[in-house]
Amino acid sequence: MRPESLRQSPQPPIREPLSLDERALAESYALRRDEERLSMEDSYFAKVKSSERLAADRSEVKRLEAKFVHDDESLLASAFEYVLQQRLNGPSHWLGERVKAQLTTPFDDYRNGIDLYVEDVEQRGGRPIGLSIDITFSTDPQNIGGKIRDLKEKLLTGGRLAQLSYYKPLNPEAAPEPRDMLALPKVVIGVERERAIEAMGRLREAEHEGTEEKQRDWVTGLTVLYQISKQLKAYLWYSETQVDRAAKPHVEETIACYKEALKDIEGIFQTMKLDHAKVREFARQSTVTNVLEAQLAQEIGYQRPTE
Repeated sequence: MRPESLRQSPQPPIREPLSLDERALAESYALRRDEERLSMEDSYFAKVKSSERLAADRSEVKRLEAKFVHDDESLLASAFEYVLQQRLNGPSHWLGERVKAQLTTPFDDYRNGIDLYVEDVEQRGGRPIGLSIDITFSTDPQNIGGKIRDLKEKLLTGGRLAQLSYYKPLNPEAAPEPRDMLALPKVVIGVERERAIEAMGRLREAEHEGTEEKQRDWVTGLTVLYQISKQLKAYLWYSETQVDRAAKPHVEETIACYKEALKDIEGIFQTMKLDHAKVREFARQSTVTNVLEAQLAQEIGYQRPTE
């Protein structure tokens, strides 16, 4: 979630304010989100970043936070980031037991537009995927369309991947040496406002009533999985067919990275014994998923396959 001044399209006005109960829950989860974020003060980063660099990044965070718009929408987005991390990390395991999620530092959130990264903790060296979360109204395509356009203009047309400034592997035992920057695929996750509110309530029920098995909210989980898979295919297609490889030879590394990420996603389908057609059916119950597919076609020319 980025400060309003950095968004491509302004958020539409909220039609109804959050109820007192919804606001209290959102505030609670937003605070937990802040506690779960990767810290720039972690000694891990001192191995690869100078004290001057760390100080400069802290100053940049303060500058961007000063521009931040505090409203119901930003509060709900922060809360849903926490819900998503919890559902990915289990016991729901929306992307399988091998895949874990980490909320990023404020610097990567505000500056690089990456709210979380996920990776297969059994994959040696890690192959994380960056997630950008967008809470949007089901009838308004501007937010997701703007993020896809931003991704195209800043990354895809140049044959580049997103840059994660602060990356700490989720499986340190299988990790390489610390890196100053990490290039990784980035996708946008779109969720209707109503579904985000429902997801918060279901997580609260699971926490307080021990109803995890009944409250796993698989529809939202499958929607997230489908949106990731769909975008990786679209961005791979664009990188392979729309970027001049002779002029931008580095795109070959980008293509290889997208292919590896898709291999990991396909592994999730196989491990969880998921049927592609059924996942697609579940995901398209979400109006935002259909908006996302339409925006992929409009912004980068990727048409919905007929499979």
